[in-house]
Amino acid sequence: MLESIWPFLKDHDNLAVLGSIGAVIAAIAAGAWAVFTHFDKKSEKAPSAPNVTNVTADHGSVAAGHIAGSVTVNNPDPTAVVAPINE
Repeated sequence: MLESIWPFLKDHDNLAVLGSIGAVIAAIAAGAWAVFTHFDKKSEKAPSAPNVTNVTADHGSVAAGHIAGSVTVNNPDPTAVVAPINE
């Protein structure tokens, strides 16, 4: 089957036509997606309460994370962390 298609694809005129058809299909798909996303109705819902994220840094580590609202960072007392280790 590939033997019958290969001479067709090697012709530069046929490649130009196929490229133009592909460009038109891509433009139509992009336009249809733009229209769909523009007119797509989002569900109307009340704004939710802000997310609260608790991050705890212990053993000398660094507390980091994605901030999705108000963030509380708890740094424990170093003596409370080290005391159990020394026992």
